Amino acid sequence: MVLGGGLSPAQAEKTKTQPIHQEVEILAAPDSPPADRLEDPNETESSAEESDQLAPLAPNPRATVDALKPTTAETASSEALLPTHSKGFEETEAGKVQPPITFLETSRQTPQPSFTNGPLAQSLTEESPEMPQLSPAAPQPTDKEDWPSPVKDNQTFFFVLIDQLEIRTVDGPTTLNWDAVGWVGGDFRRFWFKTEGDVGLSADTGGEAEVQALYGQLVAPFWDFQAGLRYDRLYGPAPDRGRAFAVVGIQGLAPYLFEVDASLFISEDGDVSARLTGEYELLLTQRLILQPKAEINLAAQRVENFGVGSGLNDIELGLRLRYEISRKFAPYVGINWQRKFFETADLVREEGESVGDFSVLAGVRLLF
Repeated sequence: MVLGGGLSPAQAEKTKTQPIHQEVEILAAPDSPPADRLEDPNETESSAEESDQLAPLAPNPRATVDALKPTTAETASSEALLPTHSKGFEETEAGKVQPPITFLETSRQTPQPSFTNGPLAQSLTEESPEMPQLSPAAPQPTDKEDWPSPVKDNQTFFFVLIDQLEIRTVDGPTTLNWDAVGWVGGDFRRFWFKTEGDVGLSADTGGEAEVQALYGQLVAPFWDFQAGLRYDRLYGPAPDRGRAFAVVGIQGLAPYLFEVDASLFISEDGDVSARLTGEYELLLTQRLILQPKAEINLAAQRVENFGVGSGLNDIELGLRLRYEISRKFAPYVGINWQRKFFETADLVREEGESVGDFSVLAGVRLLF
């Protein structure tokens, strides 16, 4: 096939590979002889013949450009390879304009090649057994009956601590003393009970006991507000006697880990009294613990029948060293000092008793 420039495709390709200086020389060849040279008719005819012979070999720029243009078949095949989204809107058979296919849709419709040695068609239809498959999303429960059980953070617990179960002796009579506390409930509301007292181990000595039943409400972290009833009982050589109180107090953990219990009492006769107790635990080792404790009692009225005077009644200080064999069982030894003051001390002297006692003690601490 010969293009419009007079060159076949093979000749045009060959023309492109010729050196540039040869093309320049051919293009720069003079078309006419110099003016000072005489023209020879025979020489002119021979030059014309040579020009006609060289004409097919001379490079034609137009022919070169036409040779480089793609053919109609090549253009059609190139357009077929273009993505469909670049062809613009197409008109369907029904006459409706169909929007172009987006690149995302084209990528979804294009099958992904499989890197296997088998045929492409087989790799597109068969799934490789080694290809990991995504598990479907877990179904979400729609009904409350299908929901998992909630965390049980409002259970009922109980706690019992016998902090002191000991025998005291030295200055005064030998006595058995106890001090216990416990509660039943949850994290915010609890039923508290407290008891303390002493009983003489000899026949001619008496004793006293105290019991409290309280309702506790959490009002701050580590602090409970308590309200309830208290009952005291005195027994011994004298006739037994007792009285009841209404109780309002607060109990919790103060800064620096001091355990504090402050209570206000109002008796059935309207007598007002108060008590403040504090203790601290100092860990010498993980099992050896030193526990100091202090208690102060005050009263607003004088009640001679129970040996209570107005003002400061008494102060009690104790120091106990325990060894925790386990958290639930710990034997201990210690010392205790108690002193009565002012009107209460006068009432005790009238009874012929000592206003101050110092004792050595040994006991056990139990936790349930």
